[in-house]
Amino acid sequence: MKTEWNAYISLWAAIETLKGMDKTSSATTWPSADQKITFRYVLGILPTMRVVFNDVIYSILNVNNIDMRNREIVLTTNSGVRAV
Repeated sequence: MKTEWNAYISLWAAIETLKGMDKTSSATTWPSADQKITFRYVLGILPTMRVVFNDVIYSILNVNNIDMRNREIVLTTNSGVRAV
């Protein structure tokens, strides 16, 4: 069975590599986390989705709606394709 991915939305975002204390603090919850991706709130973003930027595929580990204010989302991600 072939998995087919469809575009959900295209938007501006900041991608930051986790390093030092950020990497250490997230390692207890998300040991494979490499990056965090921040963007304005979009309804319907799920951990089953993925992010593609410059031909790099990021698997979403966690979706955090900051302070539940529907203004900003921070994704905890790792690069590479997750097995389906």
